[in-house]
Amino acid sequence: RGMTAASLGFDYASLWGLHNFGGYDPLMPRANYLATLGLNYEASYRRPVESLPFSYLRQWSVRYYVVKRDKIDAYEGGLLAQGLRTWRDDSERRIYYDPGGKPLVFWSRTGVDTGIKYQFEGNRVIAMADAGEDAPLTFSLLFSPFYEALVDGIPVGIRATQIGQMELTAPGGRHRIEIRYADPYFALGMNLSGLGLAILGGILVVHRARARTRFARHS
Repeated sequence: RGMTAASLGFDYASLWGLHNFGGYDPLMPRANYLATLGLNYEASYRRPVESLPFSYLRQWSVRYYVVKRDKIDAYEGGLLAQGLRTWRDDSERRIYYDPGGKPLVFWSRTGVDTGIKYQFEGNRVIAMADAGEDAPLTFSLLFSPFYEALVDGIPVGIRATQIGQMELTAPGGRHRIEIRYADPYFALGMNLSGLGLAILGGILVVHRARARTRFARHS
C-alpha cells in the first residue's frame, strides 16, 4: 500500500494539532529519556496497556492517546477503564482523550489553568496569567538550565518540580510570563563560526595581495 499522510501520521501528533510526549530524537539527554519512559528513541508505546503509568502521564499533561486500528482491541479496554473516551476515529487510527490530564500550563497547587491563556511560539511559551496572589505556576516542560523566564520582561528564577517540570512564582495580578530556550553554547558557536569566517576572509585577502605583488614583480 502506498504511503500517505494518513497511513504515516498515526505517530505524528503535529498532524492533529497536538504535541508529542516524546520521540524521534535519540540525541536527547538522559534526563529526557527517563522522563519520557524511553520514548525519545521510539515514539510508539508497545508495552501492555496495564503498564501505562496514567497518574504520571496526567501530571505531564498527556491528554491524548493515538492507537492504530490493529491495536484497538489490545488497548481500548484498559483506556476506557481509566476514564478515557474516544475523541477522533478514522480508517487508520483511533484517538482517545483523557479528561484527567493536566493542562500544559497550570497552577501548581490546584492543577488547573483557571485565569491562564498560553501559546507556543518557536522556542518559547508565552502565558498570560491572572491570580489573586503570588502563586507557583508549572509548565509541563522538562527543566533545563538553558531555559529562562521573564515576567513582564523581568528575569525571574525557574526551579524544577519533583518530577522535573519547570515551575516559577507568578506574582498576584495579571502578568505576561514567558519561558524561552536560550542555549549559550549555540550563540558561542555562532560567534566562533563568524570569527573563523572573518579570519579565513583575511587570509584570502592577504593571499591575493601577495599574489598580485609577485605578479607585478615578474611583469
